[in-house]
Amino acid sequence: NGKQKPISISLSTKWHSTPLLLEASEYLAKESNDNFWEFVERVSDHDAAFFETATDEVKYSVAQKFASELISPLQLSLLKFSLALRAFSP
Repeated sequence: NGKQKPISISLSTKWHSTPLLLEASEYLAKESNDNFWEFVERVSDHDAAFFETATDEVKYSVAQKFASELISPLQLSLLKFSLALRAFSP
């Protein structure tokens, strides 16, 4: 036949999206174990109830704030890009 037909694929999963703080921590772990543990410490010093009720937008802002204190502006830009791509989400 010679004609190519387009293929459309849709994937549905039963799991929710990976939390942004977890993805940010995975990015930092890839960059530096010290930065990873410092990030974890800063997050754990925060009130747990705050993260239970915070929106994804707020969690994203918090992740950026904590990460910006640990990494360079260029690395922070790469973190934002990584989070947008959901690169550390299964």
